[in-house]
Amino acid sequence: MDRLEQMLEDQWAIQANTFGYQFDRLTPAERVTYIKEMVLAATHELHEALDETTWKSWQSTGVAVFPERYMDELVDAQLMLFNLFLATGMNPNEVADLLVERVAIKQKLNVQRQESGY
Repeated sequence: MDRLEQMLEDQWAIQANTFGYQFDRLTPAERVTYIKEMVLAATHELHEALDETTWKSWQSTGVAVFPERYMDELVDAQLMLFNLFLATGMNPNEVADLLVERVAIKQKLNVQRQESGY
């Protein structure tokens, strides 16, 4: 098992065992509600990551990133993204395989777009 698959397996287990979410058994309405909550949580965590920088030009004379706290917030956001992938109802192995495949395709497309002046 690779590291991505292990992280997804662990997150699936936490969601199932700690919070009672059975992704393969969610009704469509439950799935939409869960997805909405995870999108809101992920965007909130990204805003918290931004707060760990001196992004406000009017507030700081220097530019800084506070790496430990910044990374902690990005990890929180990543866990919410894992939840969003798992919300499809696919098992963690399927999600990992599909994610690796689709990321590679998207990266290749992004390079082609830049090379063609997109």
